[in-house]
Amino acid sequence: MGLSRIISRTLLVGLLATVIPISAFGGGGISRDGQDVSFMYDNGNFLSVSVKQVTPKITGSSYSPLGAPTAISTSASPEYSTYNVNYRQDAGEKTGLGFQVRTPIGADIAYTDGTLIQGTTVDYDSQAVSLIGSYDQSRNLRFIGGFTSQSQNAEVAVPFAGYSAVASKDSGMGLIAGAAYSIPEIAFRVSATYFSEITSEHPTLENGVLPSTTTIDAPSGLNIDIRSGIMEDTLAFASIVTQYWDGFVLDPPGWRGAVGSALYDPADKTTYLIGIGRKFSDSWAGSISYGLSEETDGTATVLAPVDGSQDVTVGIRYTLDSVELSLGGTLRTYTNDVSSTQQLPEAFGPLAGQSMATYSDNTLIGIGLGVKYNY
Repeated sequence: MGLSRIISRTLLVGLLATVIPISAFGGGGISRDGQDVSFMYDNGNFLSVSVKQVTPKITGSSYSPLGAPTAISTSASPEYSTYNVNYRQDAGEKTGLGFQVRTPIGADIAYTDGTLIQGTTVDYDSQAVSLIGSYDQSRNLRFIGGFTSQSQNAEVAVPFAGYSAVASKDSGMGLIAGAAYSIPEIAFRVSATYFSEITSEHPTLENGVLPSTTTIDAPSGLNIDIRSGIMEDTLAFASIVTQYWDGFVLDPPGWRGAVGSALYDPADKTTYLIGIGRKFSDSWAGSISYGLSEETDGTATVLAPVDGSQDVTVGIRYTLDSVELSLGGTLRTYTNDVSSTQQLPEAFGPLAGQSMATYSDNTLIGIGLGVKYNY
């Protein structure tokens, strides 16, 4: 079979690398999308919308208020959903413009069992709106750059510490810069994209009476993506996503004064992905991928009680004229059994200093649906 036919078919499965990955606490505890703007390296005019429904199972064990071991049998993380909107338009022979709306960071935690940490809740929401441009230096080399406005707000209640806080919505600006090198003849593309830190200042009311300001530095990051045709109608793809969470320290003064440490202080995180996509017919294509998120030290706060994960994602895509429909599913296994950084107080006698909670054998299931219109 001729090379041109092989390449044309391989190019048709190039979009399989974007078959709706499901992300929950990946990339650093509360990251939900890995800062992906790879749609700006694609060609053509299109609008895509995806929604994801995620069901975590985060259980473990803790203690009753009297010190008896007690199971956390109801998931500490309820179901949640996210969305992503991507729009790209050619602006000239070598230039393009893009627009994106996404939910980059989030946390939903609620402990309902009869344990010492019962009533602990977190509700953290965010939205990022990006305006991005592209320029083709040559047939093989494309540069992108743009701006992101990210807003967020949060509420937290920690009854075992006698603490609550409400951080009002605020927003900050960040930069996006990247480049991609491609060889269309073999459907090869490698790209690197940098995301700057985004700082916002949130008026905060602690314990209902103490006004303060919480500074949030949303993480900077670097995404490296690569894909290539490996045989007729078949594409391999891989990515490395690093997010630098060292500046993302939630440290309201009321909590610091009462406890002596930060409310949330995550570590940097790197996530790896490898997969393969296959075109089955002119209408149907599918993909399967494996993802790995690095483990840290086996400790985690009760506000984000996971560490390290492995993902298996399967996706299918149906194309009808200018419309593409995608369906994807992810099974995530959290690989590291963790102990909470919060410890039992001295009032618990010989148990004092033990972790308030431990978590093991936890999973996540995610389902995503996407629609893309090419025009």
